[in-house]
Amino acid sequence: MRVQDGSRADPAAIEMVPTSLRGLVERASGGDTVAFRELFERYADRVFRYGYVRLGRSEEANDLVQDVFLSVWKALPSFRYQHEGSFPAWLFRIASRRLGDRIQQRIRHHSVPLDDAPEGSIEFEGLAVSRRLLTDGLATLPDRQREVLVLRFVAGLPVKEIALSIGKTEAAITALQMRGLERLRRYIGRDHES
Repeated sequence: MRVQDGSRADPAAIEMVPTSLRGLVERASGGDTVAFRELFERYADRVFRYGYVRLGRSEEANDLVQDVFLSVWKALPSFRYQHEGSFPAWLFRIASRRLGDRIQQRIRHHSVPLDDAPEGSIEFEGLAVSRRLLTDGLATLPDRQREVLVLRFVAGLPVKEIALSIGKTEAAITALQMRGLERLRRYIGRDHES
């Protein structure tokens, strides 16, 4: 590869330049496994956290990550990049569907993993609460509120990307988030008062 002054560019230096999300998506959709690996590295942890909170077991969350990225790899050639938030939103729509499949499969097999929720404590709005309590509290929320809270605070998606992934407006996501947090506060508050 030649640079502007006519000299050859160092291939190692080219690898050092950060690639835009759009560039990665376009390269990966063309079959570039290195670009796909970078997309995996950018988003796998978020998908894992999303799955772990909803499924309660690290093995199942790891399996979910594999299912999601296999689906992404297969569907990537048909994905159309529109803006920076479109890829994460699309990815988490796929994750949501694969998670739903796993939950339905679990219901059919009568497995209840909430008993396997990890012990230890985490901070929730300035209070140290057990992970078990937080997991149980999330389980009491309506599906959409739980989904929004997990995508927002566990997977770390901004409101705009959640809105795109769920197919609702940003205002609706904010309202779901506020209602879900309020219900979770009440649930955790009752336990903390005991």
